[in-house]
Amino acid sequence: MIDSRQQSFFLRYHLDFPLLFALIILTGLGLGILYSASGESMLMLQKQALRLLAGFVVIIVFAQISPDKWFRWSIWFYLLGLFLLIVVLFLGSIGYNQVCESDIVFENEGQMREPNITVGQNILQLIAEIDEFKGQWLALKTLSPERLQQLRKVATIESVGSSTR
Repeated sequence: MIDSRQQSFFLRYHLDFPLLFALIILTGLGLGILYSASGESMLMLQKQALRLLAGFVVIIVFAQISPDKWFRWSIWFYLLGLFLLIVVLFLGSIGYNQVCESDIVFENEGQMREPNITVGQNILQLIAEIDEFKGQWLALKTLSPERLQQLRKVATIESVGSSTR
């Protein structure tokens, strides 16, 4: 539990302890994942930790502003955000490789390079097996009408059962 001295600290600075604790845990997990995904790069980890620290400072500063002031200024913040979205819509530009990083490689003037795919013998064999299977559906035409009716009934029951799950 939190003692009265710690509780007065959180009340004095308008901080919600459970929320702050959850944010610290989540950012710690995120930093751990980033460290692992970046090939254990300490530089990347330090840069992101500084950004997170700056974010926490902003959170603490903004927590000192009363909710009444936020309420009074909310329409102006909304209009400012809307204005900035319109400005970006008309004046914004997409630079090279700023939209997303993907496996698609672009050459000059946005032309996409053809992928280099090698099809081995095993893949060709699988395609041939799939192609041969198409002819086997003809075997269903030789079934008796009673058997086809039973198969339809089972398929209908299975279909209804799976759609209600």
